[in-house]
Amino acid sequence: RRIVFVGLDLAYTDSLDHASGTQERAKVVQDTGVLVDSVDGGKVATGKNLKVYLDWIERRIARRTGEEKGISILDATEGGARKKGMEIVTLAQVMEGEA
Repeated sequence: RRIVFVGLDLAYTDSLDHASGTQERAKVVQDTGVLVDSVDGGKVATGKNLKVYLDWIERRIARRTGEEKGISILDATEGGARKKGMEIVTLAQVMEGEA
């Protein structure tokens, strides 16, 4: 009865547009002008398209009804944008059954 997100950064963490080990990884050189709250409590840059995804996910979580309300939604991404309605955990906590 839980959903765990891993790799749902939705931001340009460390000014990079993709995760390490991917062919598309590149430094973001332009200022997107879009800042969102980050998991670590600060602000992080994101793109307009990623902000659209973030907003949709947060709205979808907020409007859960019935049985959906009993489902825990965990963010084990360990970085990136803070997603309202998700509990921040580490992947290790999920794997060890602590979250």
